[in-house]
Amino acid sequence: MKKTVPQARIYAKNSLDCSYNLLILKLIYKPTLKQRIIQLTAYIYFQIKLLTMMPPICAICDKRFDLEKDNGGLVYFRLTPEQVKFNERFKQPGFTGHPQGAHWFCGEHYAKAKTLEHLTDREALSLLNKAPD
Repeated sequence: MKKTVPQARIYAKNSLDCSYNLLILKLIYKPTLKQRIIQLTAYIYFQIKLLTMMPPICAICDKRFDLEKDNGGLVYFRLTPEQVKFNERFKQPGFTGHPQGAHWFCGEHYAKAKTLEHLTDREALSLLNKAPD
């Protein structure tokens, strides 16, 4: 009889961890060397993705723009308690990445987004996505 391999399960503390790509891969049984390599590769991939800065791509129209030519920029919205906790990591030496609550906007959407800085990023993005151009 052929031995079946149990499925891998992905656990996360809460939905916030999933959104930051902090996934913890746990296997039901003792992993083999190949499975440990896969675990390590996934862990490294998510850590690298977490530590990279987001390029200037508009959060509304997904247009990549040049900061010197276009009048777009980065807008910092009001932070939620979870985002404040996440952004505390930037105070650690050697930690880099894109801060939570900050989004790029092209010149067409920058002025509208700037007026909504008092809202959280989710609230502002939902309003901006609903608004007609």
